[in-house]
Amino acid sequence: MTRRSRPDHRKLFEVASEQAGHFSAAQARRCGFSWALLAHHAAAGRFERVRTGLYRLRAYPRSAREEVLAAWLAAGKETAVVSHESALELLGLCDVVPSSIHLTVPRSRRYRSVPRGVTLHTTSLPLRSSDTVVRDGLRLTSPARSIADAAGRGLAPEQVALAAREALRRGLVVRSRLLAAARARGRRVARLVESAIADRGARGAGSPPDPPLSPGGLGRPVPQDRHRGRPRARPPRWSRRGGRPPRPGFRRHGRGTMEPGEREVERRGLGRSPRPETGREP
Repeated sequence: MTRRSRPDHRKLFEVASEQAGHFSAAQARRCGFSWALLAHHAAAGRFERVRTGLYRLRAYPRSAREEVLAAWLAAGKETAVVSHESALELLGLCDVVPSSIHLTVPRSRRYRSVPRGVTLHTTSLPLRSSDTVVRDGLRLTSPARSIADAAGRGLAPEQVALAAREALRRGLVVRSRLLAAARARGRRVARLVESAIADRGARGAGSPPDPPLSPGGLGRPVPQDRHRGRPRARPPRWSRRGGRPPRPGFRRHGRGTMEPGEREVERRGLGRSPRPETGREP
């Protein structure tokens, strides 16, 4: 008669802690939990049944990425990776919120059942270590591969360019590797990534934005407020000289409004009419 091993709750908690409180039935079996004991704890409320063969510790704190993690564990953490738009969202490289969770598995596992809300992609080539990264316990495709996969699937060109520029700016990928991954997906993807890199080079990495122009769109830029960055109106000439605004018809300093030639004549004393003599007429 074989002696049954006692369930190791501490070991199961350590396994679940690395997966946001989730664990598979196979992992629980390796910790000494039988099928009957799993069903007992699920009925008692200690374990929460997420999907077929996937459980969660009910007392473990919730996470914002539980749905992606649950789909990844259900597909098999040893072979599946989070990819395409889902990987770009987790990496923070674009503004797209995917309508489904994208996973990539080997071509030999394409016949497995796909849960609702999951888009399954297959690959005939095994993923290399340079093609994957780990973020918060999740295995994702690398930034270069994620951008190339999403662009090849039909992601909007502006989102592809945004993801490429952001990955280069944050130093998540080098230019040569990004171009190699894009060219492996075809000419269309290569053109999108090359244009994004060329646009980034023209702008300059980390360069400040151009100052706004004058309201007419031409001429010198509008001065900026040093503290708040708002456009500052240029004061009129009379204000910069410390004077008062001229009134209509007012002759400032006895000169009034005159042409430059007339002012020059008056300054030199030329062209003045002789002063009339006073006295009685003969």
